Amino acid sequence: PDPRKLNPDISENLSRLILVCMEKDRERRYQKAGELLADLKNIEEGFPLGTKIKPRRETFATALIRKKLFIPALIVALAIIALVIWRLLPKAPRRPSIAVLPFVDLSPQKDQEYFCDGLTGEIIAKLSTLKGIKVISRTSTMRYKETDKDIKRIGQELDVAKVLEGTILKEADNIRVIVSLVDVEDRSQIWAETYDQKLDQVFAIQSQVSENIAQALERELSNEEIERLQRRPTENMEAYNLCLLGQYYWKKWTVEGAEKARDYYQESIRKDPEYADAYVGLARIYYQLGSEMGALSPKEASPLAKKAVERALEIDETLGEAHTTLGFIELYFNWDWQRAEVEFKRGIELSPSSAVAHDDYSLLLAVVGRLGEAIVEAKRSLELDPLLIIANSDLGAWYHASRQYDKSIQQLKKTTELDPNFLFALWNLGTTYLMKEMFQEAMATQEKAVVLSEGAPIYKSNLGMIYAKAGKKKEAQEILDELKQISKRRYVPATLIADIYIGLGKNDLALEWLEKAYEQRDIYLIWLKVKPRYDSLRANPRFKTLLKKMDLH
Repeated sequence: PDPRKLNPDISENLSRLILVCMEKDRERRYQKAGELLADLKNIEEGFPLGTKIKPRRETFATALIRKKLFIPALIVALAIIALVIWRLLPKAPRRPSIAVLPFVDLSPQKDQEYFCDGLTGEIIAKLSTLKGIKVISRTSTMRYKETDKDIKRIGQELDVAKVLEGTILKEADNIRVIVSLVDVEDRSQIWAETYDQKLDQVFAIQSQVSENIAQALERELSNEEIERLQRRPTENMEAYNLCLLGQYYWKKWTVEGAEKARDYYQESIRKDPEYADAYVGLARIYYQLGSEMGALSPKEASPLAKKAVERALEIDETLGEAHTTLGFIELYFNWDWQRAEVEFKRGIELSPSSAVAHDDYSLLLAVVGRLGEAIVEAKRSLELDPLLIIANSDLGAWYHASRQYDKSIQQLKKTTELDPNFLFALWNLGTTYLMKEMFQEAMATQEKAVVLSEGAPIYKSNLGMIYAKAGKKKEAQEILDELKQISKRRYVPATLIADIYIGLGKNDLALEWLEKAYEQRDIYLIWLKVKPRYDSLRANPRFKTLLKKMDLH
């Protein structure tokens, strides 16, 4: 198209020059940079393209004017050249991409949701071990359970080319699985299969489905990959069923659900002491009870979690989730940054297409102050799974830690559009509003988080800090007193008390509680190096000593 249609101010000669640069036939394009620069000069001086100009003497003033005009033209020319080169370079083929939608329960009693969700997650996990494939996480695909959206819209929202959907009918020891792989663009069915098997053939079904998907995505499998896809984690179907129940209740994200999941995992292990997946699940539960949920102190949870995950790795070293779980334990409980990085990287190596694994690694990078790398890794996670809610929230948090508050707010607002009730995003958004002294927005956001979390201490503490900074000292003190009272009955991380003291400007008391947090192995203390809320303490020798003791200086 004529460039003048896009910009009428472009002269006819400049339009012709641009069209020559963009010619598909290389013989019709400029063959030398000098030819292009000569024509740019002709355009500048009003001569036709291709005119040979005899050199003339010029004054210093006219030379200066010419250079001032020529340099912008040269920049435009270089930009055009770069565009042409980019257009002519062979484009990298788009990464094969797939979303596995939640399997639908067709059992008469509709009581096999846990089994359907488990099978969905295990096929996703198998596909995530294959390099070069974009696989949407279980967390994101579960958003489409019982949805009335059509395949094309789902594929567009997840940015994938293929979607797998299926149904499960499980009765006694028999199972029927019907799967269909659909092309998003034209909604055509690529292949479909029905598996009527005994329940103990469920692992073979998972492997066959995964291999068929890889074939449909034109992905050749190595012998090692085939062996990994065909892995049979247990011979005991009762243990397998108990493990699926553990996963189901773990995903409830409540203390009650976690404790129920723990019981199922322990029973699964009793049925099969060599079942590595059950040990990984148990380790995850202990980690969460001692970290995000605060039902156990870190000192109580750490040895239990580490013992379980190390047993899993003794049984099967190739479990990517086991390595990332150990990475979390080393990061949050043991403060061994080097070992944590090794484990997170190994997790990515074993599950290269797992968006969750990349986001997990970004946590370690942020903690040790490698914020640029953390942002890159979170973005990498979102390339693999644009709707992964935790990665969206974490990217906003890393912008916050980098003091890029406007970017942080923009990203966190995007996250809350995906899920208005996602607590981590609300916590980070409220804190970022606070840093910009947008007190009304900060209070409203954090008050919502307190209600949604049913008064969880971490959100109450953040609200107390916001109240203090906003001048509502009385309300801040009330929350502080309440958390102190709760801490007499059960574990409350000492950092949550310290943060309110920071808001109240009582830095000595804040440092006293941060030192208590060090003795507790408080998981939130790992953010000392990067969180802006601690900036008022950074010059204090006691704070510097804390950082040094944690190897975060």
